[in-house]
Amino acid sequence: MNPVWPPIIDRAKVPRWCRLRDGALTFLAWALMIWLLQPVLTIAWHATEVALGLRDALPPVHAKLFFQELLPFFKLIVLFSLSLSVLAISRREYLKSVADARNPPSPLPPESQARRFSVHPAEMAKLQTQRISLVHIDRGTITKIESPERLPGASGKDR
Repeated sequence: MNPVWPPIIDRAKVPRWCRLRDGALTFLAWALMIWLLQPVLTIAWHATEVALGLRDALPPVHAKLFFQELLPFFKLIVLFSLSLSVLAISRREYLKSVADARNPPSPLPPESQARRFSVHPAEMAKLQTQRISLVHIDRGTITKIESPERLPGASGKDR
């Protein structure tokens, strides 16, 4: 089986209620955005009329009313900025607590490593030079280490 990535989800696999829900949510999001941007869109429309010569000047803009209309956007900007700041601080604290790959711990001395494998240090040095080692583990303890001459299942012939 050859999996395709990214997975293709065509319309036949999506239930009808999901398509209706997604369409309704998309329509509502666009309607909300246009409703919130109505004052800005009105000013942009009048500015376009002035630029095309259809109008002599922009209508007067009352700064207090303009900023009052933009207040919901300012509140959202503050809310998103604060939430991003809190997430960044918590992520920083998390990353501080996780081991850093750029500063790995110092390697175990060969004697400690051999003791953890329950082998003699000379045998441990030999195991580290081999390309293949079969390690048998029983209940969390290494019981036997084998060093095969060839790969298991390989025929001695080179291809």
